[in-house]
Amino acid sequence: TIFYKYFVKDINGDTIVPLSGLANKETILCNENGYFSQYLSDRYGFRNDNNLWDIDLDWVLLGDSFVHGSCVNNNETIHHHLKNGLGQKILNLGIVGHNGYDQLGAYKEYLDDKNPKNIIWFYFEGNDFRVSDENQHHKITKKYLTQNFSQNLKNNNKYINRNLEIEFSNKLGDYEKKRKNTI
Repeated sequence: TIFYKYFVKDINGDTIVPLSGLANKETILCNENGYFSQYLSDRYGFRNDNNLWDIDLDWVLLGDSFVHGSCVNNNETIHHHLKNGLGQKILNLGIVGHNGYDQLGAYKEYLDDKNPKNIIWFYFEGNDFRVSDENQHHKITKKYLTQNFSQNLKNNNKYINRNLEIEFSNKLGDYEKKRKNTI
């Protein structure tokens, strides 16, 4: 699938930066272990079961590819191991490429009506705050540091999905053209 970092579009005159992938889609991540890791995304494009959005949460995980479970199967993710070890309800908001602003934004956008008992924020000093004020994505997500900023991503979910699917189709078409030209 294609993730948020490829997508900055305009909604009613505002630029919006999604902070997740395509919703309710079979998602293929990567192949570092001899297989392509894959999962069915939830209603907002994260790596969870949809029913977690309808219940009270014990834990929420924030982070980047490590938390997302990049390149591993579901039963090898941090989320899975914590859920089995703690036996509690854990929501995973980790996404490949999330920086600190994105992680804070995911929490503010998707958990506005929830009050999890615990939050684990995974931070990697090597790249989680490599951001630039010149980058349009970072200019927008940095606004999450202010108390009331929101892009209203939950309510824009259908629009985001439609545009991510278009972007995915375009990138796939470009890839197919390149592949034909190299054969």
